[in-house]
Amino acid sequence: MQGVTPRAAAKTLLYVSDLGTNLVNVYTYPNGSLITKLSGFGSVAGLCSSKTGYVFVVDGCAVDPATGNPAVTNLSSYLAGAV
Repeated sequence: MQGVTPRAAAKTLLYVSDLGTNLVNVYTYPNGSLITKLSGFGSVAGLCSSKTGYVFVVDGCAVDPATGNPAVTNLSSYLAGAV
Protein backbone atom coordinates (compact mmCIF):
# COMPACT_ATOMS: atom_id res chain seq x y z
CA MET A 1 0.00 0.00 0.00
CA GLN A 2 1.26 3.44 -0.87
CA GLY A 3 0.61 6.57 1.02
CA VAL A 4 1.53 10.15 1.62
CA THR A 5 4.13 11.03 4.25
CA PRO A 6 2.75 12.20 7.61
CA ARG A 7 4.30 15.63 7.04
CA ALA A 8 2.49 16.00 3.69
CA ALA A 9 -0.74 14.54 5.08
CA ALA A 10 -0.87 17.35 7.64
CA LYS A 11 -1.56 19.75 4.74
CA THR A 12 -4.72 20.16 2.68
CA LEU A 13 -4.18 17.93 -0.35
CA LEU A 14 -5.79 17.49 -3.75
CA TYR A 15 -5.70 13.99 -5.31
CA VAL A 16 -6.05 13.76 -9.10
CA SER A 17 -6.44 10.36 -10.82
CA ASP A 18 -5.12 9.95 -14.36
CA LEU A 19 -6.75 7.00 -16.17
CA GLY A 20 -4.30 7.34 -19.07
CA THR A 21 -1.21 6.72 -16.90
CA ASN A 22 -2.87 4.92 -13.94
CA LEU A 23 -1.20 7.39 -11.58
CA VAL A 24 -2.64 9.48 -8.77
CA ASN A 25 -0.99 12.89 -8.58
CA VAL A 26 -1.06 14.54 -5.16
CA TYR A 27 -0.92 18.33 -4.96
CA THR A 28 -0.93 20.81 -2.12
CA TYR A 29 -4.11 22.86 -2.04
CA PRO A 30 -4.75 25.67 -2.88
CA ASN A 31 -1.30 26.48 -4.35
CA GLY A 32 -1.11 23.34 -6.55
CA SER A 33 2.44 22.15 -5.90
CA LEU A 34 2.93 18.52 -6.95
CA ILE A 35 4.25 16.61 -3.92
CA THR A 36 4.09 12.99 -5.09
CA LYS A 37 2.76 10.53 -7.66
CA LEU A 38 1.18 7.29 -6.44
CA SER A 39 1.56 4.30 -8.77
CA GLY A 40 1.03 0.56 -8.92
CA PHE A 41 -2.71 0.58 -9.64
CA GLY A 42 -4.49 -1.53 -12.25
CA SER A 43 -6.91 1.29 -12.93
CA VAL A 44 -7.50 4.72 -11.41
CA ALA A 45 -10.97 5.41 -12.78
CA GLY A 46 -11.88 7.48 -9.74
CA LEU A 47 -11.26 8.48 -6.15
CA CYS A 48 -13.46 8.26 -3.06
CA SER A 49 -12.83 9.68 0.38
CA SER A 50 -14.23 8.97 3.81
CA LYS A 51 -15.37 11.56 6.32
CA THR A 52 -12.18 10.86 8.29
CA GLY A 53 -9.95 11.75 5.35
CA TYR A 54 -8.95 8.38 3.91
CA VAL A 55 -8.66 8.39 0.11
CA PHE A 56 -9.48 5.27 -1.92
CA VAL A 57 -8.40 4.67 -5.53
CA VAL A 58 -11.31 2.89 -7.21
CA ASP A 59 -13.01 1.83 -10.42
CA GLY A 60 -16.20 3.45 -9.09
CA CYS A 61 -17.75 4.47 -5.78
CA ALA A 62 -20.88 5.67 -4.04
CA VAL A 63 -21.63 7.07 -0.59
CA ASP A 64 -24.05 5.56 1.92
CA PRO A 65 -26.40 8.50 2.66
CA ALA A 66 -27.16 7.24 6.17
CA THR A 67 -23.55 6.97 7.37
CA GLY A 68 -21.51 8.94 4.84
CA ASN A 69 -19.23 5.91 4.43
CA PRO A 70 -17.87 5.17 0.95
CA ALA A 71 -19.08 2.06 -0.86
CA VAL A 72 -16.32 0.91 -3.21
CA THR A 73 -17.08 -1.31 -6.20
CA ASN A 74 -14.96 -4.33 -7.02
CA LEU A 75 -15.05 -4.19 -10.83
CA SER A 76 -12.25 -4.51 -13.35
CA SER A 77 -11.99 -1.80 -15.94
CA TYR A 78 -12.17 -2.44 -19.62
CA LEU A 79 -8.43 -1.67 -19.76
CA ALA A 80 -7.53 -4.42 -17.31
CA GLY A 81 -10.02 -7.04 -18.54
CA ALA A 82 -13.66 -7.96 -18.65
CA VAL A 83 -16.04 -6.65 -16.01
